[in-house]
Amino acid sequence: RGDTIEVVRFTPCGRFVVIGDDDGRISVWDWSAGEVVHSFLNSKSDQYVYDLAFNSDGTLLATASHDERLRVWRPLT
Repeated sequence: RGDTIEVVRFTPCGRFVVIGDDDGRISVWDWSAGEVVHSFLNSKSDQYVYDLAFNSDGTLLATASHDERLRVWRPLT
């Protein structure tokens, strides 16, 4: 994992927290259990994630990274 956390966001329901770090990894944590439930790379070029945003029901996650790309994910499926 990267050395620096760049951005942290809670899902709208408050159960999960999503962390983007400086090596392009996105980790989804179950807040109450204190464990990672899903982890993936935002891009193949290891560009850091500098912003995250959920849609209103928490099913979609938009990520913005240093490679100037916006990506949309289904992080909880």
